Amino acid sequence: MSKKFDIKSFDIKIFKILLFAYLSCAAITAFLQMNTTSIMALFFFVALSYMFKMRSGTSEKKVRIASVFCGVMFSLFICMFKLRWLIEQKSIFIFLSMPIGLFLFFEGFTNIVYSRLKDVCLCLDTDRNKKAKVFFISMAVMFLMWIPHLLKYYPGNITVDSLQQLNQAFGNDPLSNHHPILHTVIIKLLVGIGKAIFGDMQGGVAFFSVCQMLMLSAAFSYLVVTLYGYGYKKIVLVFVVLFYAVPAYHGDYSITMWKDIWFAAAAVVFCTTLWRLMISLEKDNKIPIFEGIMLAFSGLGFCLLRSNGLYAYVFMYVIFAIIYAKKNIKVVTLATGVLFAAVVIHGPIYSSLGAQPSEPTESLAIPQQQLAAVIKEECELPQEYVDSLSNLISVEDVKALYAPNNADRIKWRIRDNDGDEYIKEHKGELFKIWFFTGLKHPIIYTLAFIDQTCGYYYPDIQYWIYASQIVGNNFDGLKQECKLPEDLSKLYDNWVNAYKKYPVWGLLHSIGTMTWVCVFTLGLAFLNQRKKMLLVFIPIIGVILTILMASPIWAEFRYAYSVFATVPLFCTLPFYKKI
Repeated sequence: MSKKFDIKSFDIKIFKILLFAYLSCAAITAFLQMNTTSIMALFFFVALSYMFKMRSGTSEKKVRIASVFCGVMFSLFICMFKLRWLIEQKSIFIFLSMPIGLFLFFEGFTNIVYSRLKDVCLCLDTDRNKKAKVFFISMAVMFLMWIPHLLKYYPGNITVDSLQQLNQAFGNDPLSNHHPILHTVIIKLLVGIGKAIFGDMQGGVAFFSVCQMLMLSAAFSYLVVTLYGYGYKKIVLVFVVLFYAVPAYHGDYSITMWKDIWFAAAAVVFCTTLWRLMISLEKDNKIPIFEGIMLAFSGLGFCLLRSNGLYAYVFMYVIFAIIYAKKNIKVVTLATGVLFAAVVIHGPIYSSLGAQPSEPTESLAIPQQQLAAVIKEECELPQEYVDSLSNLISVEDVKALYAPNNADRIKWRIRDNDGDEYIKEHKGELFKIWFFTGLKHPIIYTLAFIDQTCGYYYPDIQYWIYASQIVGNNFDGLKQECKLPEDLSKLYDNWVNAYKKYPVWGLLHSIGTMTWVCVFTLGLAFLNQRKKMLLVFIPIIGVILTILMASPIWAEFRYAYSVFATVPLFCTLPFYKKI
């Protein structure tokens, strides 16, 4: 008589481990586009089986919540990027196994990592009374490491955007809020002082570059000295300083005349001050004078130095007000005052200066690209839609100019046709066209959105980072001069471009990687800190969301520079000793 199968004798845990390992293996091999006969799949399966065996033990509820959050987000990021490929495979197994398998993999992996990190503390119970010394030493290290950038591209980097602001600052062009007016005022002040001291525009721009280097290094050192004051180990401080001093983009950006650099500095100071303030409120529910002043000024800078900064601040403010409305009305009043001042400056004050508002096309890149993708695919549109859109740009021009990752060419053609005025006068009509076209072509809209934004959440995308130049300009004598010897100049070029050659090092230059770091450290902070501390992440989450809503380019590094600048805060905050 044959032996009957006894379900009770079958270890359900082993079955789950093998099933999860197989689904994850299938997802990873599909992601890597490996053949089913690849021997590497077997190694993946064995390694994943071991990982899920480690994961099979019980874990705390908060660890499970955080790991599920990471599993959802990371698998979503990858599947969004791979969506077009998944559709083209026409395989239900691949279409379903990839998101499920990737979720299981990332959930299992982060669960194991979180379980080992949740009780780690990087702080020491020691008195720290050399804050000024730490601040200025950190600042000096960064500044000195950035000097080669200034010598290589003396007196600094002036792009087309920078030149527009220079001309506005010195009265050659009308003032416009296309670039933040506060930043234009800063340019006018610092370049004007430098020009007065050195007698020419070359000296003026060099003075601006040095001042910006000092400002940026001071903002980063503010985070370092905060970590020092909270008792973080010296090795942590060293790594933070090195993160700001060594990667070339910090040094190159410190001499580039862009609003994004000042905004990143404001973001670091604002988020760090928010953290300091909440720690103080947890202790005695009082607002220290220093933190109150710093929050006001950095918050105002955060709102005024990039157009999306104000929207990110509003996003943070709503959550902040909900948390503290009943507990500390003073801190809500302070946050409200910053928002009110920013709105007044953006509105009445800028208007009184005769500043022209930013063009509507600046914030419509995503809907523009979605409609353009529909036209490019030669999908039929109602004639009334075509007639209306023709006031902006012809169908033929859309087909010729459409680039899936860059909205600028179509945007500039619309401006050449005075389309901004038409958009202002026909907002409702154009919204109707966009909305109902999307209902009819949701897949094209989704793919167009992914094409336009994937560089901000998918790590393996390389796009230009540096704009090391001074463009042709109308200022006498303003040109770029290399002050480094030829051998050092070549060494510098190798250093700057090393991220294109060396694995892992390149990840430090990836926008998508930094977004992943923010997601992971948000989960870690959820484990190790009180939930209120998650508020520190909200301004930068707001920045990322606003970029995804309006970015004209798929992976513009400078748009996300504030994310890079604040990552050291997010990586260290979860390990602060619990209060």
